[in-house]
Amino acid sequence: MRVIAATVLTFLVVPCTCFAQITPFFVEDSGRKQLSPYVSGSVVVWQEATDVDYCVRGKNLATGSTFIIDGPNATELTPVTNGDLVVWRDNRTGDYNLYAYDIVSGQQWTLVDEPHYQVLPAIGGNHVVWTDGRNSPSNVPPEFGNGDIYALDLATGQEFPVCTSLGDQAGPDIDGNIIVWSDSRRLFRSDIYGYDLATGQEFVIAEDPGGQPQGGAVISGNIVVWVGGSIMGYDLSTQTSFPIHAQTSDAGQRGPDIDGHYVVWKDGREGPEGAVWSIRGYDLRTGEEFVIFEEDAGGYLGFPSISGNLVVWHWNPVVTEERIMAAYIPGPGSLVLLAGCAAAAARRWRRRR
Repeated sequence: MRVIAATVLTFLVVPCTCFAQITPFFVEDSGRKQLSPYVSGSVVVWQEATDVDYCVRGKNLATGSTFIIDGPNATELTPVTNGDLVVWRDNRTGDYNLYAYDIVSGQQWTLVDEPHYQVLPAIGGNHVVWTDGRNSPSNVPPEFGNGDIYALDLATGQEFPVCTSLGDQAGPDIDGNIIVWSDSRRLFRSDIYGYDLATGQEFVIAEDPGGQPQGGAVISGNIVVWVGGSIMGYDLSTQTSFPIHAQTSDAGQRGPDIDGHYVVWKDGREGPEGAVWSIRGYDLRTGEEFVIFEEDAGGYLGFPSISGNLVVWHWNPVVTEERIMAAYIPGPGSLVLLAGCAAAAARRWRRRR
């Protein structure tokens, strides 16, 4: 999907009029702990607790069909999907490798099995990208390893390195020919880098000025979004950056995602009893920021994922009750639910459970 967006220098918060209400719903209330949701089209996947570990569950919201991926003696974590294929990491061989599942055929296979770890996959077009620790010393724990960015061409089955510079490269995302990631090759700095598969060229998107790490990069079309003290954007076509949301509290903004003209993130703002967490969105066409869901009772919200106008996230009003929730953003021309109305809706929804 291509996004044509003008450079945005300010944002507008629309007053809450509640003309159009965003209505959250459970994706699949199995009664077990659910985390790490991801959505593509109408297909939602997540990791779900079993009696002994985690499995991957998925649901097509358009058809209501569901599936479970639960390998033997394995903990399946952080799944992603493009609507046809599911990719995740699990530890069935002793360290974390990548596996794939075809939703239509039900076929499952090993995607990447290399020394050390392969984690944080993303799918775009014919490619899967991930953070890879194969170049780390064997005696170094995974969390202290030398992460690199690798990719696999699904059409040919060939994998190849994208970036193996010094320091950690982590958390890649991909759309079309462009891969983006967080990069710490500069000592005590965390920058955002990109790579063009068509040209083989690497480039810098945003640099850490010192004490302000840049991370969590995601991409849709020409627009890259990340966290760098605030939610930031970068237009690849004009090579210009712009603010999406300025940080307004110590709790901060985290875990952005983007699809088309919508950007979403997890937002924490200080309330009378501590941080009030919400899932917020931003329309690149209009410059409007809006609240999708707000937790005002001391609960916690996990990082959101968006596809089209469908947003999913995990919510735990009580520590042991993480659930995957979803909501549709109203179409253009509708005022969306904002802060006060969002909190009221959450309270009404909680009472209906």
